[in-house]
Amino acid sequence: ADMEDMVDFAEWRHLLMERVRKVMGHLERYAYLYVDDRKEFMRQFLLEEIEAHAEHGVPETPPTLERFREQVDSYERLYEEVQRLEPVHVFEGWMRVDARAFKSALLNVIR
Repeated sequence: ADMEDMVDFAEWRHLLMERVRKVMGHLERYAYLYVDDRKEFMRQFLLEEIEAHAEHGVPETPPTLERFREQVDSYERLYEEVQRLEPVHVFEGWMRVDARAFKSALLNVIR
């Protein structure tokens, strides 16, 4: 009976971990916010805008106010999306994953 219990436990553990990974996988889409260097992102944003204008024979200029507004708006939408995330997940009725600190930190990065 002990070996059967161990097999059942291993299968149950595997199933539980798969469910946790699935939920955590949904949060991977936000990884760029805390993995990428924000200064580098802004540098690239500015360079891409300048290069885009240079390719069309237009004098090199920094991004327009409209492009900055679009970028700010995208972060506002992202903030609202993260705000709606459930901070706590319960698996199998007993395993609780508390992501409140993660959610809070992510919201701070976005703002």
